[in-house]
Amino acid sequence: CSINETGLHFTPVLKSITLTNGVGENVENNIVGGGVFARNSNPQLENVLITGCSAWAGSAIYSNNGSVGDTTTIKNCVFSGNTAGGNDGTVHFSGSHLKLVNTLISDNSGGGLRMGGAHYGSIINSTIIDNVNDMGVMLQSGTYKIINSIISGNESTQLRILSSCNLTIEYSDIDGGQDSVLVEENAVLNWGSGNIDVDPTFVDTANGNYNLLASSQLINAGHPDSTD
Repeated sequence: CSINETGLHFTPVLKSITLTNGVGENVENNIVGGGVFARNSNPQLENVLITGCSAWAGSAIYSNNGSVGDTTTIKNCVFSGNTAGGNDGTVHFSGSHLKLVNTLISDNSGGGLRMGGAHYGSIINSTIIDNVNDMGVMLQSGTYKIINSIISGNESTQLRILSSCNLTIEYSDIDGGQDSVLVEENAVLNWGSGNIDVDPTFVDTANGNYNLLASSQLINAGHPDSTD
């Protein structure tokens, strides 16, 4: 799925679809966006499953150069079983604001989520887990917030924040706790209230069921005022 629009404030919507076995676009000698490639736009995704797709960067989604001040929202989506040849993530995003809500990024090769230059990004009620061949989340050049989310079981580092990044984490389960977050020079980590480091205790990860068991310590452990 390729979205390329040079006009301002172009907002395509993908809703209730499944994208499988896609191969990325050749952009400046780099294969990007195995499932969705978006440039100069602010795509909105809801109830989208992307699986079995491949690219060098952004094996599920590669989005860049969105309109400044606009927001890309990814809600109730699953990105699983995709392969990135490099270390640029299953979801690779740069440009406008990004809001990731109730979304699962799991069992991908090439890392989980990479955001840079997003100005503002938020990860809410989302799970980024069991991704291999790179880290779970990499953030750069922006202000970000992670709340009510799980980042666990990823190969290498769970979280890495690069130069000019300001990250706040609250009420989230971070594998390895605060010490597991790699904070590079000129980056700021604000470790807020309610964060824990426990086994999430999912129903059946072997078969892709990342719902929490009733016995999970994460039940009722989220932000008390959260509405997402």
